[in-house]
Amino acid sequence: MKKEGFLLDVGYRTEKDADGKEKPVIRLWCKNKEGKDFVVLDKNFEPYFYAIPHYSKFYAHDIEEKKEQIENIRIYRDGGAIRIKRVEFCQRKLLGVDQKVLKIFVEHPRHVPLLREEVRKEGLTVLEADILFAIRYLIDKQLRPFDGVNVEGEEIELDYADAAILASNVSYKKMAEGELPELKIVAFDCEMAASVGMPSPKRDPIIIISVAYHEGTEAKAKLFVMTEEEWRAKDDKKVIRDFLNFVSHLQPEIIVGYNSDSFDWPYIKERANLHGIRMNLGADGSPVQYEKGGALPGVNIQGMLNVDLFKLAKRDLDSVKVKTLENVSEFLGVMQTDERVNLSPREITECWIDTSARERLYDYSKADAVSTLGIATKVLPLQIELAKMVGYPLDELAKMGRGRQVESFLTLEAFKKGELVPPKSGGAKTFEGGFVLPPVKGLHEDVIALDFSSMYPSIMISFNVSPDTFVDSPEAGADLYIAPEVGHAFKKSPDGFFKSIMSDLIVRRRRIKAEMKKYAKDSPEYRLLNTQQQSIKILTNSFYGYTGWSAAKFYKRECAEATTAWGRYFI
Repeated sequence: MKKEGFLLDVGYRTEKDADGKEKPVIRLWCKNKEGKDFVVLDKNFEPYFYAIPHYSKFYAHDIEEKKEQIENIRIYRDGGAIRIKRVEFCQRKLLGVDQKVLKIFVEHPRHVPLLREEVRKEGLTVLEADILFAIRYLIDKQLRPFDGVNVEGEEIELDYADAAILASNVSYKKMAEGELPELKIVAFDCEMAASVGMPSPKRDPIIIISVAYHEGTEAKAKLFVMTEEEWRAKDDKKVIRDFLNFVSHLQPEIIVGYNSDSFDWPYIKERANLHGIRMNLGADGSPVQYEKGGALPGVNIQGMLNVDLFKLAKRDLDSVKVKTLENVSEFLGVMQTDERVNLSPREITECWIDTSARERLYDYSKADAVSTLGIATKVLPLQIELAKMVGYPLDELAKMGRGRQVESFLTLEAFKKGELVPPKSGGAKTFEGGFVLPPVKGLHEDVIALDFSSMYPSIMISFNVSPDTFVDSPEAGADLYIAPEVGHAFKKSPDGFFKSIMSDLIVRRRRIKAEMKKYAKDSPEYRLLNTQQQSIKILTNSFYGYTGWSAAKFYKRECAEATTAWGRYFI
């Protein structure tokens, strides 16, 4: 059978084959044009990574020897052996230089971290071994979240899906703009009455969980509230269960909160654990997964995109200095602070204890959920377009800084051009930025503002600034661009990796902006096109900073230094 639809999320599960070996199975969560959900299982994709020698090219006499050494790698664990599945030779480019490289296949994604270290011990540089298995699948298949997927295969039955297909072939399908069916979004927020200081999940129950969602164009709010009897017993089992049942029944594609990954979700988890409640919110009945480590914690739900809007505000809304839910809601025009009930944590407790003030607390809780839903409505369209461009599911994209977004986009483009992603090689050295004149105090008249259109991207394109065009020791008479002040040299030809990508992005953005002129500014078509051009602008303007980011894989400080030097020169 054949099926097509929109890809919403991706992951993998582990199954055992006929020989009892564990095998990864890619799982795609999709929705067709009519809004019906279906799941795709693909058992054909294999985890792999690349390796090259520390020197630039293999010599003919040792290439087979290296391949054989890698194929013989064994790691003995728990009475079994972890081994390389097979090794193939292939041609790729690394920073524009043709390379004959080893493509190393393994049995299971979790074997990659162990085996890559053994490969390094053989004197090889390992590449692309940190790309997550599910993301590797999207890259190789050229699939993009919220865009089309074509599937051929056999219809199967899954107890957690209305429709499912075991794929024999999966490919990308470009969908027409505006065809993505409406996605269900649920916003939630928790309130606690702290007995002392700030709420503690070990001590203080959840008194209210508020949710907000859309029925048609109208935002609805619902409260799950603890009863007096439950309050006296400090028993929030029913509140938690009612909330989980509501979400499971509604099965939204997206669930959002504000600071929810750091506060609400962990609080619910700890309270649920106290009561022995399993938080099986996944579309397949799996429990909510809590990521450990990292500066900001993460929460993953199978088949449901969990987005903490606070992370988006922290990354994207520099204009809002104090990023409270109320301030961000007001800034985005969702809800004015003077039009809603505002309570401090202490006042929440006081309103709960004083039963005559409960209605005020209920209004506050509803306002929090409705504000969160309103913020999601404002900010998620841009994030969805960025997810399409970057090639990461929405919940993962929301956790990314701008540098990681650029790198993910570059990884997609590198695959299409046969380029390998280089290993990290950054340093901590700083460089001089843009030109800033000290302001002259006073009131000025006849002030003229001059704005360079996409100045840094234009400079990088005009002077072919790219990690693969940088010349460390230029020869006399070579045909090169030389940056003022810093003296860094870049080849005039061929076009660099960055130039080709940015040129395409700028052309795409101009084409979209020209298309926008055909529509009224309040039309859905205009809003969609405007969101698309904004997503392109965000990525394009981030390339310069990315090259100077010490954690970047395509790090080249000289590119960033040269770009700002040319910028100062032209100003």
